[in-house]
Amino acid sequence: MNKEIEFLINQSEGYNLEFKESPTDNLAKDICAFANATGGKILLGVTDTGIIKGMKTTNKLKSQLHDLARNMDPPVSISLRSIDNILLITVLEGTKKPLKSERKRR
Repeated sequence: MNKEIEFLINQSEGYNLEFKESPTDNLAKDICAFANATGGKILLGVTDTGIIKGMKTTNKLKSQLHDLARNMDPPVSISLRSIDNILLITVLEGTKKPLKSERKRR
């Protein structure tokens, strides 16, 4: 197992770390919450109890995640990195708070 992933899993979920077995509808809210706080990391492919299930990371999924972050109000900066069969989403702290997980329709 990658040392960074092992370190993060051993930290357990908390204020700056979230585990997700797969992308869910709540992912936008989690990204927004981290951006409204001090930033954080989301591990996709890991259960809430820290068990690695893994997942296939596709370009389509990466594109959807970037779109999700761009469509927040204001847009949120994220970086994505595939490590083994886990997708690490790093959410930067927002500069214009509070952020909303959905843009208002114009």
